[in-house]
Amino acid sequence: MKKITLSLLLLLGFSSNLIAKSETNSSSLSNNFYVGAGGTLVSTGATDSLDLFNQQYGQDRAVGATLLFGYSIREFLDLEARFMKTVSKEDAFSQTTWGLFLKPKYEVFNGFSVYALYGVGGVSVSPEESSEDFSITDISFGGGASYKVTSNISVFADYVDNARHNIEQFQDKEQQVGTKSVTTGLMYNF
Repeated sequence: MKKITLSLLLLLGFSSNLIAKSETNSSSLSNNFYVGAGGTLVSTGATDSLDLFNQQYGQDRAVGATLLFGYSIREFLDLEARFMKTVSKEDAFSQTTWGLFLKPKYEVFNGFSVYALYGVGGVSVSPEESSEDFSITDISFGGGASYKVTSNISVFADYVDNARHNIEQFQDKEQQVGTKSVTTGLMYNF
């Protein structure tokens, strides 16, 4: 009962803080548009074996470059588009990913914010050993944190679990295939 009460109090406090901030600062958003770029660590393959930092059977790890474009709808909510292309790979896949996300965010303290990413994303994978490319479009989600270095420049780090899809024959059995990624980079607010 204490956990439920505490959770409800935290949710109520968080919600009232967001509403109060949006009402008092809705006209003071001067930096609505932003762009960003970053380096991305990507793991693609059967979703039960994805590991970004260790090689697992049934996955391919790669390094990619990510571009992002965003618009601050409110002080606590952005709309963000992302595009990632692999630039080096471990084994057999080259790929591109894209996503369109709602990005609720919360400033924990001056300059440091945490955020979630909820939206739709796609993955296009081109295996070198096969002529069969495949594309996946599905729900994508993630989360991260950013820190304002100056009034216009922020550093960020986040995790995204991209689209998943059931493939009838992937490595000789039917399984769910997807992509996970970790990105770090810089954002510029206009």
